[in-house]
Amino acid sequence: MRRFLKFLAAALLASAAPLQAQTRVVAAAAHAPSVPLVYQARLLSPNPTLSAGGAFLADGRAQEWFQTNRPELLAPLMQNAYDMKDWEQVLAAHDDPRLLREAILSRSETTLGRDASALLALVDRTPALAAQRPLFEATVMDWGIISAETRGILAEEGFDERRWTQVEIPARYEILRHAQTRWARTVLTAPEGSREYAEQYEKVHNRLWGLSTDTEITERLKTLARAKETAAALEQARDSVSRGAKAAEALGVSAPVEWNPDPRERHDLAYALMQNIAQELRGTKIGGELLASFGEDPVSFSIEKITTGAGGDYTPDQKHIRLSERYVLEVAAALGHTPRSLLADKKSLAVVGKIFASTLVHEGTHHRQFAWARSRHSPATAEHAYNRGGNARP
Repeated sequence: MRRFLKFLAAALLASAAPLQAQTRVVAAAAHAPSVPLVYQARLLSPNPTLSAGGAFLADGRAQEWFQTNRPELLAPLMQNAYDMKDWEQVLAAHDDPRLLREAILSRSETTLGRDASALLALVDRTPALAAQRPLFEATVMDWGIISAETRGILAEEGFDERRWTQVEIPARYEILRHAQTRWARTVLTAPEGSREYAEQYEKVHNRLWGLSTDTEITERLKTLARAKETAAALEQARDSVSRGAKAAEALGVSAPVEWNPDPRERHDLAYALMQNIAQELRGTKIGGELLASFGEDPVSFSIEKITTGAGGDYTPDQKHIRLSERYVLEVAAALGHTPRSLLADKKSLAVVGKIFASTLVHEGTHHRQFAWARSRHSPATAEHAYNRGGNARP
């Protein structure tokens, strides 16, 4: 009997071994390669899946499987998974095309950061993003969102819709910025210091916003505020001069309209005014660059009669900037000064410097354009640019 029981126990133990083996087979089936290989298809194919990145990084068992069975794939899988997770976060982080574009441009070393078609295809494969496709079309500067006016400028550069699809995102950005700058030159036609100029500048600022950096936007907002302030000050000055002239006429007294100083007085006022304009420009990006350029390529200044009605002008062959005597007299009169008394009033000189700062920036920019052209032995190019800007000599 004891022998039989021992035999039965041995038989039962022997039958248990295949059962345990079967259990291991079932467990192995749960770790079959079909699931890990899905990650390979979703992360290493030419058309990756955005959500697969985070999923693979969270799946330690899949990573172990590749480490054991396909170790050569683990590194590229991990890299692509991190990339997909990063893109998933970036594409969901912004609803402003300008900010989203900056994030994409900062990743221009990647395929998705360069290839607009690949990025839009990824958006289309991701339902949550596909619902916002217009946002991404604007971000990658798709041909369909470009205005007819800008398309006309691009056509002059040889671009049409077919060629545009071949242009990478960073290049699109630079090309459109150049086109917008060309457009802006055609808009800014009014004399600086006028209300019309301030309105034109605001239109340009609003148009360029989407393709501008934060620093550029800040600088243009400062320039716009200064343009509006200058326009208001000049209008106030003209009103004041007009009222003074009418009052003098009513009293039978002729209002002074001529200024006949000796050369020293004219020189001193021009010098004092330039000092105050320079003080106004210091601390701004464009002003600092302009003043630095004057140090490298000196330019002379004067206050003279200008018959065109402009607040100032630039003479390339003399490297000379003139400020309008008429405007200086009007502003001085509005502040209760003659040119001679203005010289003695530092506070009023600072006000006049603020008013004429934008004029100096405008004319000084022409000086820099000519300096650039001369350095390349191409004065005709600069002359063309100057005339295109609405500054042709009468």
